[in-house]
Amino acid sequence: WGLASATVGKVTDTGRLVVKEAGDTVCDLPISLVTDEAPKYDRPTKRPAYLDELAPVELDDLPLDLGRSIVALAGSPNLCSRRSIFEQFDHMVGLGTVLRPGADAAVIRVPGSDRGLAITVDCNSRYCYLNPRLGAQLAVAECARNISCVGATPAAITDCLNFGNPENPEVMWQFVEAVEGMAEACERLGTPVVSGNVSLYNETDGRSIYPTPTVGMVGTFASLTSKDQVMTPGFKRQGDRIILLGETYAEFGGSEVAHLNGLLGDRPPRLDWAREIAVQRLVRTLIENAAIRSAHDLSEGGLAMALVECALASDSG
Repeated sequence: WGLASATVGKVTDTGRLVVKEAGDTVCDLPISLVTDEAPKYDRPTKRPAYLDELAPVELDDLPLDLGRSIVALAGSPNLCSRRSIFEQFDHMVGLGTVLRPGADAAVIRVPGSDRGLAITVDCNSRYCYLNPRLGAQLAVAECARNISCVGATPAAITDCLNFGNPENPEVMWQFVEAVEGMAEACERLGTPVVSGNVSLYNETDGRSIYPTPTVGMVGTFASLTSKDQVMTPGFKRQGDRIILLGETYAEFGGSEVAHLNGLLGDRPPRLDWAREIAVQRLVRTLIENAAIRSAHDLSEGGLAMALVECALASDSG
């Protein structure tokens, strides 16, 4: 692209961060001061009182008209196609795009190699409002599901932590819980946090936004020589069997169907890490061995919306 660039440093094994100017050392510190032993933001925390007032959402609380519910889900701003957004920019620039936006993850080639990258972003702020620690873990887990569903292996994340006023002990509690939950999820998946940013004091008339620890994840293809290696969500052939991996439960807390009916719930879906990791590994293995023709994850819209999305992405949906 003809951009100006310069080598500004190199990675060493000394355990020191050294900065030089005109040959003179102006900074020499242990690298731990900016990593594991960095100063921590320490403010008072308090478990929010609203958590004790949440009410569960039961199946009987929801309308039984499945057809109308599916149409409402498909038209929800939280679940509908983002085509009107991603078609406004050139997502084919450089001719490196293998899988365009709109699937579980976008896939691009790494210039000058046969490697490939999968990229996705996720977060459900309602889950995080109900349980910040679990909600943040679910955001990381969903990103990893999206990466796995295109055939890539989760590699690393970046985060965008959006919260209210940290001077409010209840908001600070949400922040701490979400960060610790995200850290646990990344340790489970082996996906380090390589970058990120924090946006605080997000509130209107003194009312804070829902905690929103948005996660961006990148996955890798060890070798990407053909677009046929990349899995897509659309159904391919009439008569194919649809297989559900893992288990679903009657869990409506933080779901889109509850939201559309003016409900919230008291807790987000459970997360079994052993099962989560095993299912994702199985999906990647099935794709690698060409044992399946499509794959898609289940998220806020549940099984019904996942089937709708698979049908819409097919040639006969």
